[in-house]
Amino acid sequence: MELWTNILALFLMPPGILILIALFGFVMHIRSPFLGNIIISISISGLLILSLPVTGRLMLAPLEQDAPALDKTQVEKMRKEADAIVILAGERYADAPEYDGDTVGARSLVRARYAAWLHKQTGLPILVAGGSTYDEPVTEADLIKQSLTDDFGADIKWTETRSTNTFENAQYSWPILQKAEATTILLVTDASHMRRAYWSFKKVGFNVVPAPTGFSTPIAADRKIFGYLPSARGMVLSHTAIHEFLGMRWYQFKYGDYTSPAVATDGKKAAATP
Repeated sequence: MELWTNILALFLMPPGILILIALFGFVMHIRSPFLGNIIISISISGLLILSLPVTGRLMLAPLEQDAPALDKTQVEKMRKEADAIVILAGERYADAPEYDGDTVGARSLVRARYAAWLHKQTGLPILVAGGSTYDEPVTEADLIKQSLTDDFGADIKWTETRSTNTFENAQYSWPILQKAEATTILLVTDASHMRRAYWSFKKVGFNVVPAPTGFSTPIAADRKIFGYLPSARGMVLSHTAIHEFLGMRWYQFKYGDYTSPAVATDGKKAAATP
């Protein structure tokens, strides 16, 4: 099901949706050149606007403003108030020739670095969450665990390796951490992804402290004229924002009726089962 959801998402987000609109415009052009030209112009204009880095950053702004970065005082406070750090896998660098196999991708590496820093500042144990989305032999959690251990010298206490999406990250992490009485967590993921991740982990019963990283801060070129010129970077930013907005709506539809195992009907703690 998740595979088909991902395929459908390719056609609902740029540039896929814009290509479909353009193709529809070409078909309409056969019957009505005027209407066809309007539709094609809309698709081209959409492609241009969504390819601007300034557009992408403006679209990401409300997502990232939901979860501002932790300051030093807040991090220090978490030494006593949080139970664990949870880091969500982002992506893998598949068949990396220089590493002779799969390793962590760029987003996962950014998250791993911040989780390692938080671990050093707070001493909190780490859980890494992430399975094999397409049945890869090594899970994303294991890849991040290896990087955290080998590259950052961090000790990993738990791994969650069954999940294929963010909600499952939360769902399958719950029994692991609830058993360890570690239900107040520092949640590490990209700032743009935090809204959906926070909703998912709260939904299953966690007390969540957002610990975002990977903000879409403008590069030096974007502060000049290049921020207003179309680029692949601009499209990536816009795509990320639309992906998160649609993803949040999809999760509310798909998991909105999910009943957390955290609380039984009589108000007492229930046994956690994914």
